[in-house]
Amino acid sequence: MLNRARAVLRAPRVASARCHSSINSFDRTLYLKEQPEDSVFKSLENKQNIAFETFVAGHRPLFISNPPLESSNQVSHKLTDEQVDSILDELDCALFKVKITEIADYKSALHRIGLGERLDINLDSVKRKRKSKMNKHKYRKRRKAQRAERKRLGK
Repeated sequence: MLNRARAVLRAPRVASARCHSSINSFDRTLYLKEQPEDSVFKSLENKQNIAFETFVAGHRPLFISNPPLESSNQVSHKLTDEQVDSILDELDCALFKVKITEIADYKSALHRIGLGERLDINLDSVKRKRKSKMNKHKYRKRRKAQRAERKRLGK
């Protein structure tokens, strides 16, 4: 993309030189010299290519060809239900401990910036406001329904 953009920016030197008879009348706005940034662009492109190649190399599968077939003399390791349960319990325990520390870090960070207790109060006021709006809405709806019923009955 950058190469294409640089090619568009440069005017053809030979064609523009043929159009003008003298150097003084040469339109210098069309004549763009070899830009010194070209080397910077090329080095940047090379760095980006190298970074991309290393990223791809790091995430490449380990087996390029098919994995070797299992031979008959290998013993398959099957876990019992108890072993599977114990592994899952250990995993659950580890995940729970990670979650607890994340919550504790989050609460301590909120407390450090001064949002420890005020946050609950703000939530209470929001709930109170929502409740009053809902009551008002219900009252209006009930009043509208009663008025429509009175009109229908002709009272």
